[in-house]
Amino acid sequence: MSKYVPKDLVDLFVNTWNNHNSLRKCTTRDRINCGWCYQFALVLKRLHGERVQLWRDHGHAWVKIGDKFYDSNFPLGVKNYLDLRITSTQDLKQNLTEEEFIMSWRVGGSGPVQLDVIENTVRAYKMSMDIGA
Repeated sequence: MSKYVPKDLVDLFVNTWNNHNSLRKCTTRDRINCGWCYQFALVLKRLHGERVQLWRDHGHAWVKIGDKFYDSNFPLGVKNYLDLRITSTQDLKQNLTEEEFIMSWRVGGSGPVQLDVIENTVRAYKMSMDIGA
């Protein structure tokens, strides 16, 4: 199980996203990196705080925590961000602030960031951890 990208968190994000967006633009665990990666990266940032760096290129978003890079497909992390497989060096942006990250997807990504979905996911995950403790 991954310390930073646990399966329960990924599943909760998918369920929260789908409940909020109904049939309009649903996703699955396997499709997060096909249009929802930037939303999920913000979930990780909001959950894990300052230790998380937000990274993106022209078509993918992921996080760096310590010396590893994470996205929903690589919950255990990889040492080289190019090993995430859908990343490139084109338009690479490293260690963005949340505001810069959100703005970059607002003007060139696959749609606006839905902060309510992100906050609901983080809140529900933290509550589930409190209950399970």
